[in-house]
Amino acid sequence: MTITVDFVNHTKHRIAREVIVAIVRETLRRVMSKAAAKKTIAVSIALVAPSVIRGVNRQYRGRDRVTDVISFGSGMSRHLLLRKKSASIDIGDLLLCYDYIKKSATIDGVSARVEFAYVLSHGILHLLGYRHSKEMFAIQDAVSQKFSTLRRTKA
Repeated sequence: MTITVDFVNHTKHRIAREVIVAIVRETLRRVMSKAAAKKTIAVSIALVAPSVIRGVNRQYRGRDRVTDVISFGSGMSRHLLLRKKSASIDIGDLLLCYDYIKKSATIDGVSARVEFAYVLSHGILHLLGYRHSKEMFAIQDAVSQKFSTLRRTKA
């Protein structure tokens, strides 16, 4: 499976693109079938300020508050996405708010690295049609634990 990540950082936080790609790759590795081996999976990710994500949350979800991640996907499950005949599948777009993620990490008593991996994995899973479930949270936990020792997500 080839993974294409279009990453744009609209904040002052320095998040290495390689870290983003690695988290996306690990999440996809855990949930995609062998049918994905010959496909190119594309995703767009933007790191945005709290005011931006709040505005998007208000406009598209009717919730006037800052959040950690917002996903804009096709609404199709990973199984339906893989049935597409094209060699390339665009799973959608994610907006992430690192300021909110960092604050949540403090509240949850984990590092910002772990929380960032957890939230990014969460967004990817939503793009693949996952709903909140024990399975979804277990995947996020496994992905975030794998990235708990990364040192390149300085804020």
